[in-house]
Amino acid sequence: MNQHAIIEAQRFFTRQQPPHANAEQLLEQCANHLAESFCLTTSSAMQIAMSVLSEIESATAEGFIDIDRSSSRMALVRDTARRTMHMVSAGELLNLVRRRARRRDPEPNTG
Repeated sequence: MNQHAIIEAQRFFTRQQPPHANAEQLLEQCANHLAESFCLTTSSAMQIAMSVLSEIESATAEGFIDIDRSSSRMALVRDTARRTMHMVSAGELLNLVRRRARRRDPEPNTG
C-alpha cells in the first residue's frame, strides 16, 4: 500500500470534528481526497481509507471480531466490556448493511 497515502488518511481522519459523526461520509471524502492527491483509483483510495479508519476506531472499541473463530458465513464478535461472545451470521450482517443503505439513500416514493 502507498505509505504516503496511509499517513495522509490518518491526518485526514484526525482533523475531523467530531471524529466519527458519519463514517460513510468521512470515508467517501477521505477516499476522494486520496485519489486526487496521490493519483489512486477510487477503489484503492477507498481501501486505504477503510483500513485507516478501522484501525483508528478499533483503538477505542469495546469489542472485536474474532477472525480465528469466524468464517465466511459467520462472525464471532467478542464484547470485551461485558466479557461475552456473539455469533452473527452473514445474513444478519447483510441485513444490517442494507438497513443502513436504506436510511442513507431512501427509495423514492412512487405512489
